Amino acid sequence: MAGFGQFLSAGILIGFFHGVVPNHWIPLLAIARTYGWSGRKLLSRVAVAALSHAGATLVVAGASSLAGSALAHLTETAHRISGVLILVLAVAFLLVPSWFGHRHIHHPECPHPSSQEEKAATATVIGALVFSPCHGLASIVFGAGTSLGWAPAFLVAFLSTAVTAVTLMATVLLGFYGFGKVLSRVPEAIERAATIIAMVAIGSLMLFGSQH
Repeated sequence: MAGFGQFLSAGILIGFFHGVVPNHWIPLLAIARTYGWSGRKLLSRVAVAALSHAGATLVVAGASSLAGSALAHLTETAHRISGVLILVLAVAFLLVPSWFGHRHIHHPECPHPSSQEEKAATATVIGALVFSPCHGLASIVFGAGTSLGWAPAFLVAFLSTAVTAVTLMATVLLGFYGFGKVLSRVPEAIERAATIIAMVAIGSLMLFGSQH
């Protein structure tokens, strides 16, 4: 049976790769370079973007923790049902990548940069991040809610989204200070692979492990 440590490890793994994926940070770096942002200004904007994105994911994950906890009150086999659902979703992510739930975030092209266009471009990217929560993490938190209750599950969600926010901010700043070419080579598929691996591990523990 999966315990708090296993759920947290899976959540942190997913949260880390979610923050590293180039699709999330390259648009912010492109805006910074287009409008000549300083490192301090970039950090402030990235903090807003990262916290907004983490907040949206936390809302979805929080609802998942409550749903998992509610399922646990309905049946003694809730942890096995949850395990099956997580495994099915992992297979769906593997076979149908478009179901993984990420929007491709683009930096609006502005041939004649202006203050108004800068604000619009920044708001567009932040808005896209808000509406692109991490669905893989939500499934892990759902399982945690089923096995551990909503409070420990929400803690898993909070710590995992914190990892995403910190990783996203660190990645953007590293890109700004000269590591962009190296970091941009990280394939976006690596996040999906890490998420699927974490989901299969947790789903298997819940399905085949014993309930204590």
